[in-house]
Amino acid sequence: MYLSYEAIKRVHLEITSRCNAACPQCQRTAKEGGVNPTLPMGELSLADIESIFVAELCGRLEHIWICGNFGDAMVSDTTIPGIEYFHRKGVKQVTLHTNGSGRNKEWWRDLAEAMSGPKDRVTFGIDGLEDTNHLYRRNTRWGKIMESVEAFIASGGNAVWDFLVFEHNEHQVEEARALAKKMGFSRFRPKATFRFAASDINSEANRELVNVRNNKGDLIGMLKLPVNEQYRNPDLDKVSRIIKNQGLEQYYQTTDIHCRTQADESVFVSFEAELWPCCWTANRKYDQGDTPYKQQIRNLYNRYGPDFNSLRKHPLSEVVSSPWFRYDLVKSWSCEPPLSDRPERLFICGRQCGREFNPRVSQYL
Repeated sequence: MYLSYEAIKRVHLEITSRCNAACPQCQRTAKEGGVNPTLPMGELSLADIESIFVAELCGRLEHIWICGNFGDAMVSDTTIPGIEYFHRKGVKQVTLHTNGSGRNKEWWRDLAEAMSGPKDRVTFGIDGLEDTNHLYRRNTRWGKIMESVEAFIASGGNAVWDFLVFEHNEHQVEEARALAKKMGFSRFRPKATFRFAASDINSEANRELVNVRNNKGDLIGMLKLPVNEQYRNPDLDKVSRIIKNQGLEQYYQTTDIHCRTQADESVFVSFEAELWPCCWTANRKYDQGDTPYKQQIRNLYNRYGPDFNSLRKHPLSEVVSSPWFRYDLVKSWSCEPPLSDRPERLFICGRQCGREFNPRVSQYL
């Protein structure tokens, strides 16, 4: 069993697929520029929130983490009423991730008021300073971000600054740290992104460069790994060795799995009101192109039905007790019996929770 209903203590929640930004390494951004054409625009309503997160569940939840695969909760009108609802029903902690480049000062003040729990916080993804942040967080505006942060902190909000390190901003890490302290952020966290790691299971090498395109598809720049080894994710080298020694497909199918979200007693709820064990499994549903990861998600729907994990069709307690969650997911992680005699193992499980590398932890410097 992945988790019993009674064992769930944390929920990773994606309120919307909408976002004002166009980050080059986000699945939401099309490789040719613009928005991923396979991704539908949608979000959870307050009615969805109230239906999925019943009082019994909220009363034992330790943490709801609002951070989507595709969208930014800042753009949704469900966000603040949803957070207020969670606290009324007894959720102990709410965390929200955002790029901060939107809404007016009043909205951020209202958010600070809604984030009333002693451990509540908003994590702002700000990847550089005024002259560099927009190179990755495309379509965001520095002035608007600073206005949002100032309004939120001034109203009593607990703010954290996450800083993805690239070649173009690595020289600004310490200056940004000083600015974070001056502005009243409670924490500053530089992060060594893992997204330069090969995502194609047939890849023969990691990617050193990532193209940056505008909405018309014009090439306007490239993302590069930091020059300073201090800011490079150490697990990138491990992936290179695996590619060289056995290939990613073989590794993903045979590595021992230690499911990190199962250990955290966590589940993921998507903007489509679907239940997944984690954001990484849900993320592959809208891969661009016909990837092996995406095909495996289609296989799940074909095997268990198009609504097998829909929280608009079934209560969460029923979905988490259904065959895939209750039996087949965990059974697929076993290396015995032979592959052909057990449920299909998702490549993403090997990528995120295999024994050789841990990108979830190694990104934090």
